[in-house]
Amino acid sequence: MATSLPATLPEVIRPYHGRINNEAAESILQLGSDAWARLQRTSTATSTSESGGTATEPSSVSSQSSIEIDADIAKATAAAPCKTQQAFSIQPGHVSHADQICNIGRSVFAATFGFSIPPADLAQYLVDSYSLEAIQADFADPNRHFLVAVKSSKSSDRPEVQEVLGFVEIAYHTTEPCLSNLPQESLVELQRLYISSEHQSLGVGRALIAAAQELARSLAARKQPSEDPEDYDEEEADADDDGEESASRRLRQRKLRKTRTHASKKTDPVINMWLGVWEGNFVAQGVYEKAGFERVGDHEFRMGRCVQIDWIMVKQL
Repeated sequence: MATSLPATLPEVIRPYHGRINNEAAESILQLGSDAWARLQRTSTATSTSESGGTATEPSSVSSQSSIEIDADIAKATAAAPCKTQQAFSIQPGHVSHADQICNIGRSVFAATFGFSIPPADLAQYLVDSYSLEAIQADFADPNRHFLVAVKSSKSSDRPEVQEVLGFVEIAYHTTEPCLSNLPQESLVELQRLYISSEHQSLGVGRALIAAAQELARSLAARKQPSEDPEDYDEEEADADDDGEESASRRLRQRKLRKTRTHASKKTDPVINMWLGVWEGNFVAQGVYEKAGFERVGDHEFRMGRCVQIDWIMVKQL
């Protein structure tokens, strides 16, 4: 099943679905891609048989392929724990959640992508991106915001005792060349979305995506300009010059008119949420497409010598 590679690897490795790291466990992504490749070979064999082979050959090949694919599915799900719906809530991330975020990020990234990354590059990437120090630094960055899904329980609401099921991180002031046609001030990146393996396919990811979008809208609304305070200073000066009662009445009327005028001119800010998703991660691509994201380009994602291609997807909020 594994793709064999030469003993000497090139300076820059561009894996797609091929297995580079034989030390990593086989992920569902790898099993799925191998099954898909066999299905394509079966289709080719069937086509060849129909054009020049015997009538029994396609059936034999197709049956064998189906058995192998079924075996892959069984293998991928055999070790998975039985999942039941659990109550959870979404809330702002707290630095006390950093340790659990590290653990989820490391384990999910390695389990999902480890097969396609050389062992040394994978280890270094996990240190650089998911060490406790790295996550704490992200919490300290005012341009980054975390949301976490926590298990609902009757225990204390203190962050340090909550069980984190998954997290999402959004970031400002990041961009890609394929996004140059969009107003740069409108961009917000959905940079990370990770759900612990025990709680995937339970709606946690969809809830975190929706919450991230609401957070982006809320943060954008805070940046909207309000009425000019200098106008009010001028009106206050007018009130001092005239009689107190009539000036006060005129002041209230003018403020009311100005507020109505401002409200009529105010428009919702344009927000373009973007993300990068590995070209081979078909499951994640489907989730994002269902959430309304569209592919607009791609970029290279580097981990040491390893270079992979990510789709860039955007959704206007």
